Amino acid sequence: MKGNRQRQSKSVRGSMIRRSTFREIRGSMGRYLAILSIIALGVGFFTGLKITKPEMMATINGFVQEKNFYDFRLLSTLGFEQADVEAFQQEPDVRYAEGTYSFDALYSGIGENEVVLKTMSLPEHVNGINLVSGRMPAQENECVVDVKMSNVSIGDQITLTDMNETDTLDAFKQKTFTVVGMVQSSYYMNFERGTTSLGNGKVSGFVYMEPEVFDCDYYTDVFVRFDQDYEIYSQAYKDYIAEHKESWEALCEERGNIRYETLKEDAQQELSDARKKFEDQKADGDEKLEEAYQKLEDAKQELADGRSQLDSAWVELEQQETDLQEKENALNEQAETLQANQAALQQTIAQLPAEQQQMLEQLKQSIAAAQGNDAAMQALQAQWEQLAPQMWQLASTALQLESAQSTIDTARNALADGKNQLADARNTLVQKELELKDAKAELEQGQSDYDESKEEYDTKIADAEQELSDAQEKIDELEAPSTYVLDRNTNIGYACFESDSEIVNAVAKVFPVFFILVAALVCMTTMNRMVEEQRTQIGTLKALGYSEWTIMKKFMVYSGSAALIGCVAGYGIGTVVFPKVIWNAYGMMYLSLPLKYVFSWPLALISLAASLACSIGTTWLTCHHELQETAASLMRPKAPRAGKRVFLERIPFIWNHLKFLQKVSIRNVLRYKKRFFMMVIGISGCTALLLTGFGIKDSIADFAQMQYENIQILDGTVELKDAMSDSQKQALEQCLDEQTEDYAYVSESSWNLLAGDEVKSVNLVIPEETENFDRYMNLHTEKQEPLSYPGVGEALINTGLAERYQIHAGDEIRIQNDAMQTITVKVTGIFENYVYNYVLMSADTYEGQLEEAPEYKTLYVNIREGEDVHMAASELMKEDAVTAVQMNQDTKERITMMMSSLNYIVLVVILCAAGLAFIVLYNLTNINITERIREIATVKVLGFFHRETETYVFRENMILTAIGSLVGLGLGVLLHGFVMEQIKVDMVSFATIIRPLSYVYSVVLTFVFYFLVNRVMAVKLEQINMAESLKSVD
Repeated sequence: MKGNRQRQSKSVRGSMIRRSTFREIRGSMGRYLAILSIIALGVGFFTGLKITKPEMMATINGFVQEKNFYDFRLLSTLGFEQADVEAFQQEPDVRYAEGTYSFDALYSGIGENEVVLKTMSLPEHVNGINLVSGRMPAQENECVVDVKMSNVSIGDQITLTDMNETDTLDAFKQKTFTVVGMVQSSYYMNFERGTTSLGNGKVSGFVYMEPEVFDCDYYTDVFVRFDQDYEIYSQAYKDYIAEHKESWEALCEERGNIRYETLKEDAQQELSDARKKFEDQKADGDEKLEEAYQKLEDAKQELADGRSQLDSAWVELEQQETDLQEKENALNEQAETLQANQAALQQTIAQLPAEQQQMLEQLKQSIAAAQGNDAAMQALQAQWEQLAPQMWQLASTALQLESAQSTIDTARNALADGKNQLADARNTLVQKELELKDAKAELEQGQSDYDESKEEYDTKIADAEQELSDAQEKIDELEAPSTYVLDRNTNIGYACFESDSEIVNAVAKVFPVFFILVAALVCMTTMNRMVEEQRTQIGTLKALGYSEWTIMKKFMVYSGSAALIGCVAGYGIGTVVFPKVIWNAYGMMYLSLPLKYVFSWPLALISLAASLACSIGTTWLTCHHELQETAASLMRPKAPRAGKRVFLERIPFIWNHLKFLQKVSIRNVLRYKKRFFMMVIGISGCTALLLTGFGIKDSIADFAQMQYENIQILDGTVELKDAMSDSQKQALEQCLDEQTEDYAYVSESSWNLLAGDEVKSVNLVIPEETENFDRYMNLHTEKQEPLSYPGVGEALINTGLAERYQIHAGDEIRIQNDAMQTITVKVTGIFENYVYNYVLMSADTYEGQLEEAPEYKTLYVNIREGEDVHMAASELMKEDAVTAVQMNQDTKERITMMMSSLNYIVLVVILCAAGLAFIVLYNLTNINITERIREIATVKVLGFFHRETETYVFRENMILTAIGSLVGLGLGVLLHGFVMEQIKVDMVSFATIIRPLSYVYSVVLTFVFYFLVNRVMAVKLEQINMAESLKSVD
């Protein structure tokens, strides 16, 4: 029976305590929700930031495993063959070994400028890609491009430009490609696309094509994926890679040597075949050339013979013409003599009588008839000499003259025929002369053609012999290839993601802890005040025989339930909202992937333990301390603290001018030290969080403006073609004189900073002339101290590099390019810079260590004042020597837009800090009013109006808020500085800046929350029942 009564008694007591606890929760719902909210906010912020890195890692790890991101990237200066790939595939632990083609190439059709794209063959197994939009290539003239390239769309055509090297163009079967899809590549995790020796030295994006597009007999890269699934960045994975690297370096070197020997033998055989072919062709050419020479000599001899014959013919013709002329002259003399004789004869005949003239005619006829008959002629002559000798003489003379005339006429006809024959002969000789002239011209042309052909032949022979000699020399100089086994850490995106994810982890080490501390402080204050407020009830329960555990259980259930609910809600909301906000902010630099949710039991248990420690732990300590007193002592209210003179009372000038209620408020503020410090610490913590949030915004908001207005003061850069003719350079400089105020030739290329085991991409800047470099970059330290340009063997680096890799003035650094050339310089200064990482050095330093001059393919320009920079850029782009123009105004706007995504993180911090500030102020003010109900009721009884009562109560809060805000500003400066040291975004560094307005905003927001809390608490003041409150005095 006794045992039953005891069990019933315990049951009744337990039931009573539970009902009392529930009534307490309902009766003080504001205080209960305050504890729940602050625990939820603290846990949400803590778990949200803490889980962000694991979720980011899980997301990337899943993507890496799914896409078979490579473990080793194998390179050789001679490339690899399919046999090499097959040999790699046969190695132990190899899941995939895949050869790929990869070339940096200049393309047109992407915006206004020519851009460099990393052109790769589509992967089969390793380094898979994500199709974001469109489709995969189905033909050789199709491609997919980088989704980050905003200036190209599906359906566009891109073309390999003629500015590419011949070897690059020869490596492609197609020159123009149609974009059919946009993709993400596991090979490019972040926004960096690498460096190149083409164009402006930067790769603008990547493009994938079918392997059949490439006309290449070797693979440029071989990617190896091991049969392992270790988590990325884990120590187990690093150890695994370290174990395999040495053996793979040996294997890679072995395969490289095999390919070297094969190539050398093949090249020697090809050279031997080429030499034999050359000798055969040379012999055939020599024979043909000799034949042509002999034909030419025969033609010369034939022409000489023709000339000689023609000259002889001309001489003979001229002699014949002379003889004919002499004959003509003699004939003319004979004709004149004959005419004279005929005239004399006619005159004699005319004097004869008619009978004699008639007789003379008869005689002439008889003589003419006797012609040819000598006997008749002799008889006729004898007859007439006897009869009339004179008549015979006249008749004979007349006949002789007629015969002479006939002879002359015949001679004249013969002479005319001779002239005609000579004229024909002359015409024939003239025609022969023309023919001989044509033959001579033909011979001269033949001689010229022969000379040119011989010269060309001799040149080709010499060139061929030189090519054969050069080929032999190259074969003789061919060295064993350099091979490289590169692990994931050489991939910029992979390496940077680990460090950048640490930023969130670093912030998670500061902000959440601060939130938890403030939350613990508020919980401790709340429960301490609640326990002290219910001292009488505790004393009564103890007097009634309730155990200390039973009594403490009531308060522990009160605080523990609020903490439990707040912890569950905070964990659920925080682990979903915070990681997504931060991941979206990081999406501007990394792959846009759906974030993988990770539930962490350790984190949940730690959060729960911390929440319960803040609530139940502080409750237990407070209850345990109170329960050390006797029941009678607990049932009596605590004696009020003895009044003491405050510091201001010792300054009569100030104290005597204060009103009564002001003096009371000051005494209350300074008398209750515990409440004073709790309020000041809570409010200062909230103000510090607000100031840190605003400070982060200040640090990231204006850095682009600071970069391009205070540091890089040039207007823009102009990228030049690799080979520029004198005429192109002259036209360019004429355009520059018209469009710019001044300009400078600069060598700007991408190198890697070797900092221990880490590799960091940097821009190496070398001006042709350093004298006026301050027109383009204002070199100064963070303290605005000017820096001079470095001399021989020296360099300047920017603050981001110095801070990240702990480099100081006087240290030596090493940088290396893609050709594995290394430069070592001494750092003489660290200049302020926020965008990209720079190493500045002189041309003498570069030439001294590499024994070659830098290539000045970049121009720094300042546009004429008042001119539109974009119009000037358009004019410059028209020049043949220009490949790209980039204006800093556009860069500043683009970076500002990119950095605006970080405002989400800042906004979350500010909102959380604001929410924490409101909850802290509400809770502390609520506690302050609750424990002073009797005092407030007494003030009301004394006749204070409602507004006067509010002023009397809230004046103390205003003083504490002001003190807490001032303390919070100092604490916020320290917290902001620490947080900014942890926030390091790749290629960008931030200044630790807090604008004056941020101090104002932080204080004003704190007071805004103070006034909002006052408005809420004013309702509670109005609801205080004076009679009921005064009844509790007893």
